[in-house]
Amino acid sequence: MSSHTSTPAASLAFLSEAYNTRAPSLFLITGPSGSGKTKWCQKAVEHARQHQWPVAGLLAPPVIENGQKIGIDLLDLSSSERRRLATLRADCDGHGNGGQPPEAGVSTGAWNFYYDVLAWGNGVLKETTRADFVIVDELGPLEFRQRQGLQAGLELLDAWRYRLACVTIRPSLVGAVRMRWPWSRLVILDSLWQPASYD
Repeated sequence: MSSHTSTPAASLAFLSEAYNTRAPSLFLITGPSGSGKTKWCQKAVEHARQHQWPVAGLLAPPVIENGQKIGIDLLDLSSSERRRLATLRADCDGHGNGGQPPEAGVSTGAWNFYYDVLAWGNGVLKETTRADFVIVDELGPLEFRQRQGLQAGLELLDAWRYRLACVTIRPSLVGAVRMRWPWSRLVILDSLWQPASYD
């Protein structure tokens, strides 16, 4: 696995190089909170569409209100359908109910995730039987530690159902992900690529 810090232009350039090899390539996009992992994926999708690559998978854009990240949506890149995936836990924004998960949901870190939207997202990924360019934003503690979340994303990548794939992960999970997909390449976002204060 190669590992390097990347600026947008450089990382998008090597995506094109990998795509043109026609052999399956998996890139792990990592960086601390606020480094712009989701924004990087948005730029990668724009790059792919400019080059007429078929795009599939899921993007998790933030929901910002009064300058604060209060939620996370899930966007199907094939259909453009968008649903609310998670909301900020009440005990994390000072209005608290002890951080109890929402009805029919699961909590991790600062966020309450909704089972029905996770199920929808898993359905989207299961229908991605073969794609030129796949984004999975993100695979995190829900998937790797709690065995919940977007398990269909793990299955898609395990089965090599892509030509080029980009997956966002947290730095704390890099070791576990490397063990699962040792052929993957690591993209570490640095301070040069910080388009916003939120992932």
